[in-house]
Amino acid sequence: MPYKDPEKQKEYNKQYRLKNKERANARMRERRKTDPVYAQQSRKYAKRYRKKYKIHTSKYYFHITRNYLLKKKYGITLEQYSVMLEAQGGVCYLCGRTNGDRSLAVDHNHKTGRVRKLLCGHCNYLVGTIENSKDEIKKIEKYLDENRRI
Repeated sequence: MPYKDPEKQKEYNKQYRLKNKERANARMRERRKTDPVYAQQSRKYAKRYRKKYKIHTSKYYFHITRNYLLKKKYGITLEQYSVMLEAQGGVCYLCGRTNGDRSLAVDHNHKTGRVRKLLCGHCNYLVGTIENSKDEIKKIEKYLDENRRI
């Protein structure tokens, strides 16, 4: 039922699209296929939107997101991460290698949340595994010592 107030109609349409996302998307896809003018307008709108909000491969967007995630997960800012990275010479604290084109992982204590150092993905995985399974590590060491002669 259409509303006389355009704001109420707009809110109703928004709620409908949220509740019926698949149906609304299918309807828009079909309209874009059958109506070339609508398809062109959709492409123009999407292009303006991406440009306006600097979405997709934008350094600005990356830094905002990275800073937010570092703050939320580890309680440090992107600047603090950069200082740690520079202090370590841009390499993993344990093995001294870079992480390729990926950034180094923030190693932290899962119980206390305290940030320790920056590690490559491989070392971060190993530290996490060792930290969570010290008994198994002792068994592995014993197994390797017993079978060193082979």
